[in-house]
Amino acid sequence: MQGIALVIAAVNVILRHLGALPESAEVHELRERALGYINEVVMWSTTRPSAEQRDALMMKVLDLQVCVNRHLPLGESLDTNTSIDVPSMIRHPSSLPPP
Repeated sequence: MQGIALVIAAVNVILRHLGALPESAEVHELRERALGYINEVVMWSTTRPSAEQRDALMMKVLDLQVCVNRHLPLGESLDTNTSIDVPSMIRHPSSLPPP
């Protein structure tokens, strides 16, 4: 379950930051991607994902964070008010606990 909680926490941070940005087609597309990732995680509650599926989704979430960071004002980042340790996930994505 920790894998699910980690993805949901990361996507919630992304959605919070997207909510603070002016609406545009790109912001809308990024929000849709984020919601799609949450839907993917919800499916994990019925079908346990493989390690490869978990790693692939986490990489998609990290890519989305990079895209959203490009739209944030200078000096602001997505890692405020969150305990997600992104650098360690990048170094060791397979070390994430199973959901």
